[in-house]
Amino acid sequence: NLGWWYFNDNDPRTAVSYFRAGVQLNDVESMVSLSRFLLEGRYVPKDESEGIRLLAEAEKYDHPTAIKAMHKFREQQRMNSLGVAIFATVLGEILKRAD
Repeated sequence: NLGWWYFNDNDPRTAVSYFRAGVQLNDVESMVSLSRFLLEGRYVPKDESEGIRLLAEAEKYDHPTAIKAMHKFREQQRMNSLGVAIFATVLGEILKRAD
């Protein structure tokens, strides 16, 4: 991955351009690498939806890092949904008792 060579040579902007080029060529390693920068907002504007999209695409190719990251993301989404449901239930009970 030429992008990491540039990154390690302290040229992250050039690295990102190589990752983007790799993504255009459907290079799975580039998808995972660029997603990392997008999710963290390092050297590029933070774009969580694009970062997740790239990871999901790489996951289709059975990339182990992408599989692990998407599993973690889905688990966080599930926990967030559960938290919202619990909050709504508790709030609903408080409002019922307030009436």
